[in-house]
Amino acid sequence: MNKISFEGYNENSLTFNKAEGSAIKKGDFVAVSANGTVTVAAANGDIIGYCADVDGDYVTVQTQGYIKATLGSGDGVALGYTSLTINANQEIISSTTARKVLVVDVDIPGRTVGFIL
Repeated sequence: MNKISFEGYNENSLTFNKAEGSAIKKGDFVAVSANGTVTVAAANGDIIGYCADVDGDYVTVQTQGYIKATLGSGDGVALGYTSLTINANQEIISSTTARKVLVVDVDIPGRTVGFIL
């Protein structure tokens, strides 16, 4: 039995307006597009968080805490503080310019990565 858990650590969420015409869905990484408004994050762009829920024109975005996501290319994704962004498929990839997050688990064969925003 694995007793290690990162879920729930320092989780914080904010509610934003959904950008008009945006196809945000639960599980997408998002970026601010206007005052109080988010849209699906662009590939290789900055992400402010992870879409935890969509309710009509409102989006709940997890801006802090543990997130387990699909790993794109595992190249450069390492444990510890690592710069991460997403590719066009909303998969996590390494970056040289994005903000650093704390990567706590990487499973390259299983294509998952866990990190703390």
